[in-house]
Amino acid sequence: MGDNNAPGQGGRKGDPNRALSMSFIKYGLFEDLAIKDDENVYQIEERIREKGENTECPRDGRPGAAYVDVAADKYAGPANLMLSYGW
Repeated sequence: MGDNNAPGQGGRKGDPNRALSMSFIKYGLFEDLAIKDDENVYQIEERIREKGENTECPRDGRPGAAYVDVAADKYAGPANLMLSYGW
């Protein structure tokens, strides 16, 4: 599989097209954020922000990194689809 965080490879930390893998979304996200089945995004937003608040952003070097850059997803890589949710 290779190192998705190596410079010059699409999907490395800080890459604007970096995305979490479907495997992580399905099997790791709920555990990583301690999400309960009945919670919505507003109820977990604070936990998402807390994950990256003490990490330097790889895009701008400032405090506070995006969840996609701090999640322990060894298969994260370049996005080729957009996953969204309806209201």
